[in-house]
Amino acid sequence: MNNDVRPLPHTNRVFDVAFSPDGQVLASSGRKTIRLWRLSDYSMIGHIGHQEGDLYSVSYSNDETVQLLAVGDSLGRISLWRPQISTSLVYKQWQAHESADDQAADEGVYAVQFSPSPICSQVSRNVNTACLASGGADGWVKFWSTQGELLGQHRVGDGSVTGLSFTQDGTRLAVSTRPPLAAAPQTPGQIYILKLDHPLSGQVKIDVEATTETSANNHEGGILTLAFHPQKEGELISGGEDGTIRHWKTQADQLILVGDIMDRHSDAVTQVDYNPDGTVIASSSHDGTVKLWHARRHTMVSSMNRHERLVAKALFSPRDTNLLASAGFDNQVLIWELPSDLSAAPLDRLAKRGCTSVERYINAMLVAQSDFGGAGTVPTNNNENPDLAPQTLKEIKRYCAKKLAVPDNSETAR
Repeated sequence: MNNDVRPLPHTNRVFDVAFSPDGQVLASSGRKTIRLWRLSDYSMIGHIGHQEGDLYSVSYSNDETVQLLAVGDSLGRISLWRPQISTSLVYKQWQAHESADDQAADEGVYAVQFSPSPICSQVSRNVNTACLASGGADGWVKFWSTQGELLGQHRVGDGSVTGLSFTQDGTRLAVSTRPPLAAAPQTPGQIYILKLDHPLSGQVKIDVEATTETSANNHEGGILTLAFHPQKEGELISGGEDGTIRHWKTQADQLILVGDIMDRHSDAVTQVDYNPDGTVIASSSHDGTVKLWHARRHTMVSSMNRHERLVAKALFSPRDTNLLASAGFDNQVLIWELPSDLSAAPLDRLAKRGCTSVERYINAMLVAQSDFGGAGTVPTNNNENPDLAPQTLKEIKRYCAKKLAVPDNSETAR
């Protein structure tokens, strides 16, 4: 699988990647720069330059007609661009977050995410705009119109907000946090599920629906990333500084641990993401790897180590289950073209590939044996080999016919 990869170079470390809603363009953010890549031929089609700051987070709006690109930077600002119109002039920019810790290195916007729901546009006085959420080093989650109007905010603790994930309908927002620098070692970060209401007052009403604050099964250390399941309501995954990935389900006002991924990364998990049908999880890590996991079985499918330094992000295309992008501190983005049967168990995939390889040979041998009257094996240098017996070949053919008849993404394969 490591061979099916396309490198897209930057001149410095890369912090984040985002696919356009139609899956045709990839934006990658690094130090003072955003690059836009056309995925049909992997060519760079645009370059957006910032005067200063590291660009920690990038997100596309869901409107395919007039696309907006939101960027959160290390100076606490959010910038909006209209890349289809101009890559040289910023559309909007405002100060969004400030540092709440004098020891903090920056005033970063660590996460920015457009709401997937059009209902959010009804909140703003400008009915034609979308809205977005941001999380920063100051511990605040904030909601904005695309005009920079603050629509609502909620503080989730003294540490940093590290990750955001909306449900498909935009009525819930999952938030991950990292404890402040002064906290004791292995102090757990938290997950908060925020319920979002949109009254006619023009503000977003925010209520904490569930949290891990009372959970005995939390990560050890900060939680850096999380993602809602695209199809199963109330289920999500999280990745932590302890190298683990955990599977949660909301129940009343708590998050209940469904299970841990069986293996773990050897260093902090920086990103987790589901593929579009929710059958495979991708994760990136400070250990320099991108790993793929079977979502239901919690088992590893593949570990990919083409990056040479820590990997900051790994993200599936919203339109192509078999396309994955990762961003690394080795100054490159990698585009992974994945096999179509990732959701199958490893032994199932191996069996199907083996059957595909020997199918022609088995058919040829059965035809040849028929030409010899069906009495015994085809003459070879080793006629005593039982693997060439007609009955054995027919049994293998029947087995492979059943294996190859199962679609890659069927419930049986999962």
